[in-house]
Amino acid sequence: VKPGAENYVITDTMTNLDLISDTIKVDDVAYNASEKVDNATDATVVSDDDDTFKITLAQAWLDNVKTDTEVVITYDAKLKASANVATEANPNTVKLTWGDKQADNYSEDQSKVWTAEVDVDKRIAKEDGEPLEGAGFKLKNGK
Repeated sequence: VKPGAENYVITDTMTNLDLISDTIKVDDVAYNASEKVDNATDATVVSDDDDTFKITLAQAWLDNVKTDTEVVITYDAKLKASANVATEANPNTVKLTWGDKQADNYSEDQSKVWTAEVDVDKRIAKEDGEPLEGAGFKLKNGK
Protein backbone atom coordinates (compact mmCIF):
# COMPACT_ATOMS: atom_id res chain seq x y z
CA VAL A 1 0.00 0.00 0.00
CA LYS A 2 1.41 3.35 -1.04
CA PRO A 3 0.84 6.67 0.76
CA GLY A 4 -2.14 8.47 -0.78
CA ALA A 5 -3.84 5.21 -1.79
CA GLU A 6 -7.57 5.37 -2.49
CA ASN A 7 -10.28 2.73 -2.84
CA TYR A 8 -8.10 -0.40 -2.64
CA VAL A 9 -10.08 -3.55 -3.45
CA ILE A 10 -8.46 -6.99 -3.68
CA THR A 11 -10.46 -9.66 -5.52
CA ASP A 12 -9.32 -13.28 -5.35
CA THR A 13 -10.85 -15.70 -7.88
CA MET A 14 -10.14 -19.40 -7.49
CA THR A 15 -10.63 -22.17 -10.04
CA ASN A 16 -11.48 -25.67 -8.81
CA LEU A 17 -10.98 -24.57 -5.22
CA ASP A 18 -13.49 -23.99 -2.42
CA LEU A 19 -12.69 -21.22 0.01
CA ILE A 20 -12.68 -22.22 3.67
CA SER A 21 -14.29 -18.98 4.76
CA ASP A 22 -13.20 -18.86 8.39
CA THR A 23 -9.50 -19.03 7.45
CA ILE A 24 -9.17 -15.60 5.81
CA LYS A 25 -6.63 -13.39 7.58
CA VAL A 26 -5.56 -9.85 6.77
CA ASP A 27 -2.29 -9.04 8.52
CA ASP A 28 -2.92 -12.02 10.82
CA VAL A 29 -6.39 -10.81 11.88
CA ALA A 30 -9.07 -13.42 11.20
CA TYR A 31 -12.21 -12.68 9.19
CA ASN A 32 -15.25 -14.73 8.31
CA ALA A 33 -16.11 -14.37 4.64
CA SER A 34 -19.70 -15.49 5.13
CA GLU A 35 -20.66 -11.99 6.19
CA LYS A 36 -19.46 -8.44 5.78
CA VAL A 37 -17.01 -7.63 8.55
CA ASP A 38 -15.45 -4.33 9.55
CA ASN A 39 -13.23 -4.37 12.61
CA ALA A 40 -10.11 -2.88 14.14
CA THR A 41 -7.86 -3.63 11.17
CA ASP A 42 -10.25 -1.58 9.01
CA ALA A 43 -10.60 -4.14 6.25
CA THR A 44 -13.92 -5.40 4.94
CA VAL A 45 -14.21 -8.93 3.58
CA VAL A 46 -17.14 -9.95 1.43
CA SER A 47 -17.46 -13.43 -0.02
CA ASP A 48 -19.26 -13.49 -3.38
CA ASP A 49 -19.39 -17.30 -3.40
CA ASP A 50 -17.13 -20.26 -2.67
CA ASP A 51 -14.78 -19.32 -5.52
CA THR A 52 -14.35 -15.55 -5.08
CA PHE A 53 -13.91 -13.09 -2.29
CA LYS A 54 -13.16 -9.37 -2.10
CA ILE A 55 -11.28 -7.43 0.51
CA THR A 56 -11.78 -3.68 0.67
CA LEU A 57 -9.26 -1.72 2.70
CA ALA A 58 -11.04 1.05 4.58
CA GLN A 59 -10.25 4.56 3.35
CA ALA A 60 -9.76 5.78 6.93
CA TRP A 61 -6.94 3.23 7.29
CA LEU A 62 -5.48 4.04 3.85
CA ASP A 63 -5.42 7.75 4.75
CA ASN A 64 -3.08 6.95 7.67
CA VAL A 65 -0.51 5.09 5.55
CA LYS A 66 2.62 7.30 5.55
CA THR A 67 5.19 4.86 4.08
CA ASP A 68 4.96 1.87 1.73
CA THR A 69 3.12 -0.76 3.78
CA GLU A 70 2.81 -4.47 3.10
CA VAL A 71 -0.58 -6.10 3.69
CA VAL A 72 -0.51 -9.90 3.90
CA ILE A 73 -3.68 -11.86 3.08
CA THR A 74 -3.80 -15.59 3.78
CA TYR A 75 -6.52 -18.23 3.57
CA ASP A 76 -7.07 -21.94 3.08
CA ALA A 77 -8.96 -23.58 0.26
CA LYS A 78 -9.87 -27.14 -0.60
CA LEU A 79 -9.49 -28.71 -4.03
CA LYS A 80 -12.81 -29.61 -5.63
CA ALA A 81 -13.37 -33.08 -7.02
CA SER A 82 -13.46 -31.39 -10.45
CA ALA A 83 -9.88 -30.07 -10.04
CA ASN A 84 -7.37 -30.66 -12.80
CA VAL A 85 -5.03 -33.45 -11.74
CA ALA A 86 -1.38 -33.59 -12.88
CA THR A 87 -1.89 -32.57 -16.53
CA GLU A 88 -3.05 -28.99 -16.00
CA ALA A 89 -2.87 -26.37 -13.26
CA ASN A 90 -5.82 -24.86 -11.40
CA PRO A 91 -5.41 -21.08 -11.77
CA ASN A 92 -5.89 -18.64 -8.91
CA THR A 93 -6.17 -14.98 -9.94
CA VAL A 94 -5.85 -11.95 -7.68
CA LYS A 95 -6.71 -8.45 -8.87
CA LEU A 96 -5.99 -5.19 -7.06
CA THR A 97 -8.03 -2.16 -8.14
CA TRP A 98 -7.67 1.39 -6.85
CA GLY A 99 -8.82 4.95 -7.28
CA ASP A 100 -12.01 6.26 -8.85
CA LYS A 101 -11.52 4.58 -12.25
CA GLN A 102 -11.06 0.99 -11.15
CA ALA A 103 -11.65 -0.33 -14.67
CA ASP A 104 -8.44 1.48 -15.67
CA ASN A 105 -6.49 1.25 -12.40
CA TYR A 106 -5.66 -2.36 -11.67
CA SER A 107 -2.92 -4.91 -11.33
CA GLU A 108 -3.55 -8.62 -11.78
CA ASP A 109 -1.49 -11.69 -10.99
CA GLN A 110 -2.11 -15.40 -11.31
CA SER A 111 -0.68 -18.40 -9.51
CA LYS A 112 -1.15 -22.01 -10.47
CA VAL A 113 -2.24 -24.67 -8.02
CA TRP A 114 -1.08 -28.15 -9.00
CA THR A 115 -2.28 -31.43 -7.61
CA ALA A 116 -1.53 -35.07 -8.29
CA GLU A 117 -3.15 -38.36 -7.48
CA VAL A 118 -1.20 -40.62 -5.13
CA ASP A 119 -2.03 -44.23 -4.34
CA VAL A 120 -0.63 -45.40 -1.01
CA ASP A 121 -0.96 -48.87 0.54
CA LYS A 122 0.13 -49.72 4.04
CA ARG A 123 1.06 -53.35 4.46
CA ILE A 124 2.01 -55.56 7.35
CA ALA A 125 5.79 -56.01 7.88
CA LYS A 126 6.98 -56.00 4.24
CA GLU A 127 6.11 -54.74 0.76
CA ASP A 128 4.29 -57.91 -0.33
CA GLY A 129 2.58 -58.41 3.05
CA GLU A 130 -1.14 -58.30 3.72
CA PRO A 131 -2.82 -54.87 3.54
CA LEU A 132 -3.15 -53.30 6.99
CA GLU A 133 -6.87 -52.93 7.69
CA GLY A 134 -8.05 -49.50 8.81
CA ALA A 135 -4.73 -47.78 8.14
CA GLY A 136 -4.93 -44.03 7.63
CA PHE A 137 -2.56 -41.41 6.34
CA LYS A 138 -2.25 -37.70 6.80
CA LEU A 139 -0.11 -35.82 4.27
CA LYS A 140 1.32 -32.54 5.55
CA ASN A 141 3.38 -29.73 4.20
CA GLY A 142 6.98 -30.22 5.37
CA LYS A 143 7.21 -26.64 6.70
